[in-house]
Amino acid sequence: MREMLTDFNEGRSKSYYCIAATLLDSVDLEASPVNARERTYGLDKREKSQYLHSLLDAAARTQSIKRALSK
Repeated sequence: MREMLTDFNEGRSKSYYCIAATLLDSVDLEASPVNARERTYGLDKREKSQYLHSLLDAAARTQSIKRALSK
């Protein structure tokens, strides 16, 4: 969770990451930032955040948690 807030929060994603940390399983929470960091090297925080959001959204869909992560 701390990694998501430090490396991927563009200023608007704090509550999104907190909800994701509450609802998703720990495997997805640990793997998503690692995967996002590898894929977004050199991008700005906004682009990194968008990519991490897409990974977390995909994890939520596989667990049938799509409504809770969308506002």
